[in-house]
Order: sequence, then C-alpha cells, then structure tokens
Amino acid sequence: MKPKVSLTFLIFLLCFSGLYAQIENHNYKRKLSPPSNLWHEVVLPEAIFSSINTNFSDLRIIGFNTTNDTSEVPFIVSIPSNEYTYKEISFKLINASNNQNGYFWTFETPIDKIINEINLSFENKNFDWNIHLEGSNNQNEWFTIHKKYRVLSIHNNEIDFNYTNIKFPKSNYNYYRISIKSNEVPVLKKATLSLQTIEKIALHRCAIKKMAQKNNNTTTEIDIELHNKYPINKLSLTVADTLDYYRPIIIKQLKDSVQTEKGWIYNYITLTSSIMSSTEANEFHFNPISLNKLKIIIYNNNNAPLTIDTVTTKGFVYKLIARFSDLSSDYFLYYGNTSSSAPSYDIVNFKDKIPTDLTELKLSEEEKIIHEKEQVKQPIFSNDGWLWGILILLILFLSWASLKMLKSK
Repeated sequence: MKPKVSLTFLIFLLCFSGLYAQIENHNYKRKLSPPSNLWHEVVLPEAIFSSINTNFSDLRIIGFNTTNDTSEVPFIVSIPSNEYTYKEISFKLINASNNQNGYFWTFETPIDKIINEINLSFENKNFDWNIHLEGSNNQNEWFTIHKKYRVLSIHNNEIDFNYTNIKFPKSNYNYYRISIKSNEVPVLKKATLSLQTIEKIALHRCAIKKMAQKNNNTTTEIDIELHNKYPINKLSLTVADTLDYYRPIIIKQLKDSVQTEKGWIYNYITLTSSIMSSTEANEFHFNPISLNKLKIIIYNNNNAPLTIDTVTTKGFVYKLIARFSDLSSDYFLYYGNTSSSAPSYDIVNFKDKIPTDLTELKLSEEEKIIHEKEQVKQPIFSNDGWLWGILILLILFLSWASLKMLKSK
C-alpha cells in the first residue's frame, strides 16, 4: 500500500520551500525591533537605497517563531505625493496684437480662479526678453504684476536651455495680459495658466560626501557626490554673494561612466533647468530619481562667478506599512535580490482600514548574508582509496574464480 501525502501538507511544503528560496536569494537583512501592535511602520534608512531595487520589488519582511518556522509579513510601500500640487486653470486667448510698444496677448480666466504661474512656449530660439505682466477685472484698469520678468532660450552645441515660466504671488483677476518688446516677432505656440501650491511634507536630507566647484570662462560647474544612493526630488542652493544676479542653471544626473586609460569618463543627462535669482529662494523641484552623483552648471555669461555657500539635496521619506499577526516572532527585513518580482498582498486593497497613527519599528545595522557555496563534485576515481579498493576487490574476485575452476577439475 502506497503512503498518501495530503494536499495541504504538499502546499505547505511548496510554500515553505518557495519562501526559503526567496530568503536564500537575498543578499542583505536587518532585524526589526519587536512589534507591539498589529500595525507598524518601518522607515527605510538612507543607506539601504544603494542595495534595493528602485521599484522596491525585493523587499520582504520575514518572521521566525520559536520553532524556527517562517512567515511572510504583508506590507505596502508608503510613497508621499509631490511636495507641490499643480492645477491647470482653463482660459481663453482673446487678444493677440502688436504696436510700436511691443507684442501683446490677453487671457480670459473664469471668475474666482486663482493662479500664480504662467508657462509660455515659443517657436523662437535663442532669445532674451523681458515680459510685462498685468491683471485686470474689466480690461479698462490694469494692475502691474511684473514689470520686467526675464525669459530665456539658449540653444547651441553646448547648451539646450529654456526658461519661460512666469511665477508671481497668487492673483485673482478675470484677465491677464503679457507684453514683450522685441525686434524679433515672438511666436507664441502655447500658454498654460496654473496654480502651484507648496505643501509641507517631511523630507529626508541626504548627506553629501564630496562637493567640488570649478569656474570656467563663462560657467560654474559643481560636482556633487552623495554618501549613499537615494531618490531625491529637491535641490537647494545658497549663495554667499549679496549682489543681485539672474543666472540660467542646469542640474544633471549621472547616466553612466566608462573607464579609459586616462581615467573615468562620466556621462550626464539633464534632470531639470531653471533660473537662479537673488529675488527668490533657489529651490528646484523635480520627479524623484535615485542617484548618488549630480552636476550643476551655472551660466555666468560675462559676470563674475557666484560663491556657492551650500548645496542641499532632499528626498521623500519612504516607509513600509506592515501588518504583524504574530507578536512573538522575530522579524527581519530582507533585500538585495535583483531578480525578485514585487510581492502581491491583500492589504493593498484595504488601505482605508489601516490606522494612521502608527508606531515605528527600528531597523538594526545591515547584515551581509553569506551564501553557502555549492560543493564541487569530485570524480569518483580522483581519490586513490577508491582505486585501491577496486583493485583489491578485483584480485579477490579473480582468486575466487581461479579456485572454483581448479575444484571443478
């Protein structure tokens, strides 16, 4: 009678072996402080981002009970929304004209719609214009919002730069009019009116390992290396000079690097471009991007280089919101598996039932997981003992066969 293995036991065995295999394929782990409730949050430290996948697919929380049985803890990755919200406002272009005083465009917006930014797009290349911006509720009486707001476009073999965003305090007019005085005809392709709101969200300040500033003929280049790779979305500059300035700036991220006989060659791609100005805080926002090397290029033209006092890089605080069913187990965060696919947990469909006031579990220092190397299989006859044993058995067999033949005669 053949023994039968229950389906439940077989499924358990497969799940256990699969879970064990997942753990074995990870390269790092950190122990969590003991849970005290069903729900907790785990803040991902800066140092961990150099070892995890950018989409968090390799993160696993594994528990070990007193009998060393394992269980997987479901979690969701809490990623904050943007620090700023951007809402476009509908409008009508009701007038486009020109006279000896310049070129004019008038926009009509709905009543009681607040805006603080107008983004313009021109077909023209390589311009440097001052824009006059006004607001009105009846088109008879106009109020100045900006008297001279500089917009720039620089396109050549070395730079591809556009800055045509007009920023101003929150305004509530029914009509907005922009005018440009130029010898060249400005060709407006598109305009966007919007309200941008900055929200106070806790950001993590990334430690800078190295910063080097180099002044060239018309530019200042600042190379920044972070202590750890981290998804940053905000960069701030403080300038020591008290003079007034208005300089184009391009922020680039490291794309790749190549080692040559003359050393390393680093290739950068543009992350964002904007304007540095003495009239406002030099803070630059962009979508989160995981990196550890940055290059900042400030275009001084014929002006003296600015003295950059500090550079600050920040990113969102990333958390795991996890559910711990067994409070007596020891829990570890496993990570560092490039081939791992993202887990799928039921709790992602019930976010509204997760408490908002959660206690944070602390993570220990990183532990490197040492994987046991596969033993190299030796050929059977590589050991002399096998050869001697087989030789002795062969002699004994031949002797026995010889004796048997003699007796038969």
